[in-house]
Amino acid sequence: MSPLPHGDTCHMTSDALRQLIAHSLEALPAEACGLLLSRDDDLTIDCIVPIRNSSPSPERRFSFDPRDWIKAFYDAQKNQQHLVGFFHSHPSGAPLPSATDYAGLPQGYGGIYCIVSAAPDAPLVKAYREHDGELHPLGRVCILRG
Repeated sequence: MSPLPHGDTCHMTSDALRQLIAHSLEALPAEACGLLLSRDDDLTIDCIVPIRNSSPSPERRFSFDPRDWIKAFYDAQKNQQHLVGFFHSHPSGAPLPSATDYAGLPQGYGGIYCIVSAAPDAPLVKAYREHDGELHPLGRVCILRG
């Protein structure tokens, strides 16, 4: 994973943000999870790829379905998309990472990690970056048209 060209800012298209929130709400009462992709070298997130949550307790935890994860990763490569990061949702909690959340991520990926608070009346997205074994909040999420 290469360094982010936008420093501590996550760039995402408005279409991708809508997809991210819609998928998170559709997954309720379970946690949603998936990939954040970009078609451009500037790594603006413009594509969301849902991955089935195969956790035995999907209302409280997420685990990428291995088959979905492999297929999504290879499809992204085939379509010349860049893996910017990952996302998952909290069905009823704040978009803050827990130790369990961090343990569910591929270690050392260094990319963007979005958490969606999937409250139907006021969904909220927060972005983080993994560094030195911890998730650190990014300064802001910049939403671009598209």
